[in-house]
Amino acid sequence: MDRLAALEAFLRVAESASFAEAARWLQVAPSVVSKRVSDLERDLGVSLFRRTTRSVSLTDEGRRLQLHASAILTTLDQARRELGREAAEPRGRLRLAAPTSFGALVLAPVVCEFRAGYPQVEVELVLVDRPVHPAADGFDLVVDDTGRPADGVVARSLRPIARFAVASPGYLARHGSPRSPRELVGHDCIHYSELESGSRWPFRSRRGASLLARVRPVLTTNSGRVMLDAALAGQGIAVLPGFLVDAALARGDLLSVLDAWRVPPIAVVLAYARSAYTPLRVKLMRDFLLERLSDQVA
Repeated sequence: MDRLAALEAFLRVAESASFAEAARWLQVAPSVVSKRVSDLERDLGVSLFRRTTRSVSLTDEGRRLQLHASAILTTLDQARRELGREAAEPRGRLRLAAPTSFGALVLAPVVCEFRAGYPQVEVELVLVDRPVHPAADGFDLVVDDTGRPADGVVARSLRPIARFAVASPGYLARHGSPRSPRELVGHDCIHYSELESGSRWPFRSRRGASLLARVRPVLTTNSGRVMLDAALAGQGIAVLPGFLVDAALARGDLLSVLDAWRVPPIAVVLAYARSAYTPLRVKLMRDFLLERLSDQVA
């Protein structure tokens, strides 16, 4: 039984006191209205109307149901109108998760740019350095740099994040510059605790040879910002993403080391749950991020 159709038929009969009039309003046969009301009575286990050959009137149970049914259909009608407005002008809340440093320095300006074009969309940007599942954790979109996007989601590639081995001029003046990644074990190193390769840093030569270099951490943290501050303070050599060190490199506050070697970039994806229906605001944000954050290496 289609309960909404049955409730609408019931309300039309209650308002007009006529099955025939309700049928004309709904543009169906009177027998269809009669069946919908009978099915509803059977489902509820009560009689909703007193029927005679000349009149139709509500029972006490029918009057109580009329109040509830009217509220239900009014709420549904309001929801339809609001959703219809969203189709014309995107609105509503959108939840987006991203790694902390990337989210603050790269993603946040893009989100602000998006909102300038769609001011009725409310964005909640959550910065978190752990794996996030779009559906299980209640997010519409997730920027993932772990290399392990959640199972059962759509994962669209974004621009990879370039990484650089850097140190301050003061540190290099005191300790010298390593000529090979193998020499890092003799240097003070600022280490990212969530690195998949543990206390070995990945490098690739210009000829494509891969190397995992053992390092000696003097500071270990899960914060890129802390690593940057430590490198600027001359605490040692760090491998950091381009979006964190580009400005310091341009100013000369940091210098790149091991230029004959390349640190592999970080793969980044935009993940979202598979769904038969995606709200317009989510589609627009998804496409906006893919446009702004795709293609070339940062």
